[in-house]
Amino acid sequence: MVHLEVIGKDGPDTRLLTESAQTAVERLGIRGNVQTTSKGEDIAQYRTVVGPGLFIDGVLVSTGSLLSSEDVCQLIRWRHPELSSTG
Repeated sequence: MVHLEVIGKDGPDTRLLTESAQTAVERLGIRGNVQTTSKGEDIAQYRTVVGPGLFIDGVLVSTGSLLSSEDVCQLIRWRHPELSSTG
């Protein structure tokens, strides 16, 4: 299972990145979950400079960018090369 976490203040950018992450999981047809963390005290523990940030399995892979679902698919494949032939 792939765990994606979107970190950022509650707003349109964080919501769009969350939607892109959910769409990417569906497009790849993989078991995965997408979680959003938007509380200020929770965001602070991640120490991301610019939000929204995207973590895949606990590794920060993007910060301050609005990624498309295809961008997120590519990042998932990069973190999980065994999925390169899916989606």
